[in-house]
This record gives sequence, structure tokens and C-alpha cells, in this order.
Amino acid sequence: MRVAMLGCRGLPATYGGVERHVEEIGARLVERGHEVTVYCRPHYSDADTGPWYRGMRRVVLPGIASKRLDALSHTAVAAAHAATQDFDVVHYHAVGPGLVSPLSRARRRSAVVLTVHGLDFAREKWGPGARLALQLSARMSAYLPDRTIVVAEALREHYRAAYGVETSYVPNGVTPAEAEESLFDLAELGVKRGDYLLSVGRLVPEKGTHLLLEAFTALPPGARPGLLAVGGASYTGDYVQRLAALAQGVPDAHLPGFLYGEQLRTAYEGARIFVQSSTLEGMPLTVLEAAAHGLPLVLSDIPVHVQLLGSDRPGGRLFTSGDSASLHRALERALQDPEAEAAGGRLVGQELLDRFSWDRAVDGTLDAYEQGLAARRRARR
Repeated sequence: MRVAMLGCRGLPATYGGVERHVEEIGARLVERGHEVTVYCRPHYSDADTGPWYRGMRRVVLPGIASKRLDALSHTAVAAAHAATQDFDVVHYHAVGPGLVSPLSRARRRSAVVLTVHGLDFAREKWGPGARLALQLSARMSAYLPDRTIVVAEALREHYRAAYGVETSYVPNGVTPAEAEESLFDLAELGVKRGDYLLSVGRLVPEKGTHLLLEAFTALPPGARPGLLAVGGASYTGDYVQRLAALAQGVPDAHLPGFLYGEQLRTAYEGARIFVQSSTLEGMPLTVLEAAAHGLPLVLSDIPVHVQLLGSDRPGGRLFTSGDSASLHRALERALQDPEAEAAGGRLVGQELLDRFSWDRAVDGTLDAYEQGLAARRRARR
């Protein structure tokens, strides 16, 4: 099949779970003999990468680089370009870019598939107008594509309850971590190997980094490890300033911005515990990455995290979402018995590696493509 991927920022994936999903799925589709084109935004993509990456064709097109119009404008340009190509499947990623999907439905040959990575309208950065548009887009994503994919069980239940439709459940995968020698010194980030809490994600309100800083500051200064909160702004400059103010005067809390490649891998390898304080997630790749490194996990009790862990236990601690005091207590439990927590983290990590696989995700994606193509054929009759 000839497949177009629209709605992500581009390749190679640096930050962003959607981008990593597209890269891992797309590269494996190529390995199975399919042709994959990924539409990229110029401010995200590395110009030196060239027109091909991991067997996928990169098409870099312009858009309007602003908070409200970045994704939508670029996807509209990409959809117009895709309409001139002979694709079998036009695959949109994320609810917001899906507003453009009617442009692809007008081309009768191509099946339109959309992957819902999260309920974007619930993100705190949006104002009333943008939130209303995203709610409309979410409703469209249930009925307009030839097949809709969701990455989490909670999203599948939401689409059943809210829209009365069945979706294809295709969760993200994870690759087992391999020990590699690193030349990067964690001391450059102000932390010691094996003696810091790690959080990774964009610095946006729903990631709850402010809750983590509040809970961390409440730990006894002489007995706590360091804190490394990796990530940067996503049109959320005011929120990042708030986090910097919270971290000011806490010498063992560090906000290094985004880390990529070897630096990020080394940050995972050297951490003692991984913390995800989000109030909203789809299927968090950062948690799966941490699990692949065997790290003990401390996660908010949002539905997808409960799906991953099941219950609070050594190596997999849960706390009440949005409650810094509950997070503080979960950190205390996780820090109480290092050996038991580390052993629990390895066990939880193996469980998640057994459950989540990129190859199975590709199988599910191809099945959704076949269902979408069958629906398109029926619509043409």
C-alpha cells in the first residue's frame, strides 16, 4: 500500500509521542514492503536529514507557526498535496488535524484513517474557541474517517459512550532498552547516576510538573534524591516561568529543557525512579520507555495509568491525579525500600514489554487500513 501520514510534526522524532508513534509505525510498514510518506513541518524537521528517513519519504511543507494554527494549517497544506498523489490510505494523527480530513474524503479512492492519541480538547492551554473546535473535531473523528484508531482502552470506551461507535484499539509499542556506553556526563545536568527522580514530557499544565515540584519540595531535603524534569514549552511560556519560580531555591531540582538522543537515553538509564504526574494522557510513550529501562514508576491514577499498572505496588505506585499531597505520599513509599522498589520496577517493566509491541501495533494498523479500504469500496458502490 501507499500510505500518507499527516498531522504530526515530522521526522526524525525528537520530542512528542505522536511523532515517535509515526516514526516507529511508519518504519515498520516500510520493512513490510509498503510505501510511507510523512508530511513534516519545517520548524521541527532537521533540514540535513534529507528526503528519506528510515525508508520513509519526508515531504516538508509550510504552515503557520502559531499556537492555534500550527497543526491545522500545516495539515491543510499536506492534505492538498496528498490529494495530488495516488495514496491508498491517508492517515491523520491526532484529533485537531482531523478537522482537515474532509479534504481527503473528497478523493474517493483513498481510505481515510485517523488515530486518536488523546482528547485534545481537554488540554488546559486552549481557550474557549479552540476548545469548541477540538470538540467538533473529536465528534468528526468518530464518524467521518473510514476507520478510527485509538491508542488506549479509555479512549475506546469514550468513543463507545460518547459517540456510539466501535474503534480499532492499537496501543503504542515499546522497544527493549539495550545497555550502551554513553559519553554524556549526567553531572552536566546537576544529578548523580542512580540518585534522581526523572520526569519527561512537554512543560504544559496537564503534564502536572508543578504538582511534582510541590511534592518533591515537601520531601526532607537531606534524604531526598535529585529531580530532573526534562521537557520544554509548547506555546506555554507563562507556565514554564511558573515552574522556574517553583524550582528557584531548590538546588536539587533541575529543569534542563528538552533532551534528545544519547542525552535522553542516559537520563533514563541513570534515574532511580520515573514519575508521570499527568492529569491527561493517551498512551504515554515516556512511561513505556521508562518501563523498558526497568525503572520503578510513580504515576497518577488516570485511566491509562491504571490500565498499565493495575494497582499500587512496589515498582508501580499510583497517586490521586491532581493531588500533590497524594503524590508526596507515593514518592515516600517509592523511596522507602530501594531494593524492593528496584526489583518491582524490573518486574513491572517486563510485564509492559510483554504487553506492548511495535510489531503488534503495526499488525493492528494494517488491519485498520484493510477495514478502511473495505469501507471506502462499499461507499463507492
